[in-house]
Amino acid sequence: MDVDQTRNASRIEEMPRLYWFYEGKLYRWLQAFIGYWGYTAGYDVYEFGDDISLDCVGERTVVMINHQSTADVPVMMAVLQNKGVTSRKTLWLMDVMFRWTPFGIVGRMHGDYFIQQGKATRDKEIGRLKRHLREVFWDRDRRWVLLFPEGGFYYKRVESSQK
Repeated sequence: MDVDQTRNASRIEEMPRLYWFYEGKLYRWLQAFIGYWGYTAGYDVYEFGDDISLDCVGERTVVMINHQSTADVPVMMAVLQNKGVTSRKTLWLMDVMFRWTPFGIVGRMHGDYFIQQGKATRDKEIGRLKRHLREVFWDRDRRWVLLFPEGGFYYKRVESSQK
C-alpha cells in the first residue's frame, strides 16, 4: 500500500467516528429541545441527592428511572443537558410501541433499543438485547443505558404482575 492509499484508508476509518460525533451533537440538541418544553410550561427541574456527574459521566452506567408520569422523559432529557458528553452518548431502552413515533424514529437512527415485552418473547429479547449492546452500545461508544425497569406505569401493571 502506498502513502496515498494509507491516507485514504485512514480517512475512511475516521468517517464513522466523525459521523457519530455530529449525530450525537444533533441528538443532544433534540433532547434539549424536548427538555425545554417543561420550562416553557412554567416548570423548573431541581436535582437533589448525590451528584452522579462526578462519578459516572465518563463511565459506562445503567440508569434506572422510576416512571411516574409522561413528563419523566422530557425531565430526564433536561437533566442530561449538564452531564457533559453523556447526553449524546445515551442508549434508551423503550417499549416497541414507540418505534414509529417521531421520537422513536430518531431513537432508531441513534441506536436506541425497542423491547418487545412479555413472557412469550423474553428469551428471544435477551439475546437481541445482548447483540444490540455489542453492536451499538460498544461500537458507537455509548456511555449510559437509560431504562424504566418496571416497563411503564407500575400502577397499570400491578394486577398483571401478580399473576
